[in-house]
Amino acid sequence: MALEQHQIDKLYSLMEILRNIDVGLVVIDKELKIQFWNDFMENHSGSASAEVKHQVITDLFTDVPNDWFRKKLIQFFCYRIKPS
Repeated sequence: MALEQHQIDKLYSLMEILRNIDVGLVVIDKELKIQFWNDFMENHSGSASAEVKHQVITDLFTDVPNDWFRKKLIQFFCYRIKPS
């Protein structure tokens, strides 16, 4: 199914909002690889989106306990519950 122009325009508008929102936004996949890193994250981390895309997030944030972080993500991905 091909997207219509108005759907494409809405998608670009949404992406622009997500890129420029004044809060850090990182989207990761189930392998913990970064898929999206917004401008706020670039400005506050010093790492460009292109540099971090497809990297494992725990490799970048080594101060976060890896086991704890993975446990919280498993809770979210598998059980769809809010991590405490």
